[in-house]
Amino acid sequence: MVDSSQTSPEEFLVGDPVSASLDLSNELRFSAGWAAPLFHYYKAYWWLITEFNHTRYIGSHTPIERLVHPAEVSVGIQSNFPWYKAVSVGVAWQLLLNNAGKGKERTTSLRSDDGRGDINFSELLNDPVSADVMAFLESRGATFSEASNKVFSTNNPAFDSWRNIPANPALIQSEGHTNVLAFITWHFGRRR
Repeated sequence: MVDSSQTSPEEFLVGDPVSASLDLSNELRFSAGWAAPLFHYYKAYWWLITEFNHTRYIGSHTPIERLVHPAEVSVGIQSNFPWYKAVSVGVAWQLLLNNAGKGKERTTSLRSDDGRGDINFSELLNDPVSADVMAFLESRGATFSEASNKVFSTNNPAFDSWRNIPANPALIQSEGHTNVLAFITWHFGRRR
């Protein structure tokens, strides 16, 4: 905890660091699948496989920017190796049915009470602001974990030039709604 109105190290740090672990939601998963033989080729059957999966997050959790309950369908083919029936290979096309809110507006929770965006200074951003903020806070005695997300929340206007989290509602951009999956399955206990 800091008093961002102070500049000297002995007055800047006003409390011990607080670590907050993530409280993850419980998951309720629904899955259904279907398979049917398509054709026989080179001592092996090729199967049409379809699958539907949906995950619903329930219960309390650490607040996040947006919560998506993913739903997806997969369609593909699968076959056993002719010379080793315990191993099967396949390929499938996966379509995500929900678009993670693409095109809708959202407002971040990482902002001051008067609506100014907070300061993200994670070194994972590779942003010059991150290095400046970290150097400033370390010069006043603050310490940090490596490779972690870091946000500096303050209502002090002296730090407005560092604010890099947009406070205005912004359109959600989400991409990658389809995937091609390749998989290998080993069936334990199956005879060769």
